[in-house]
Amino acid sequence: MRAEEAQIELVFEPGARLEATADCSHMAVVAGSGLQRRYQWNGSGLDENMFARKQRWYGNLGMYDPAGRLLINPIAGYDGISRPVVEEGQIHFADEKAANAWIAGYTKDPSYMAA
Repeated sequence: MRAEEAQIELVFEPGARLEATADCSHMAVVAGSGLQRRYQWNGSGLDENMFARKQRWYGNLGMYDPAGRLLINPIAGYDGISRPVVEEGQIHFADEKAANAWIAGYTKDPSYMAA
């Protein structure tokens, strides 16, 4: 583990998998070693090497990938997706009510997912 990885607050242990299904779409996040993640959806996926946050951003000291690559392969990826903008980090809440309020702030409409 690199020194920068030792200070960040990751969510997943290597090998962990988080899956979500909505209507006809299926997505999974698979944790690799350290800052590596694989994002899978509808039978395809992308591998990402994330960046460690060096300071807290909105309370988060995890990792991110802003997808700001200079050299992009336009035929890479699947279904028009070739560079996801993603982040991962722990969020600590004062109580269950605060956690539920944060969760409720996200859309319940899965129509933005690729079918």
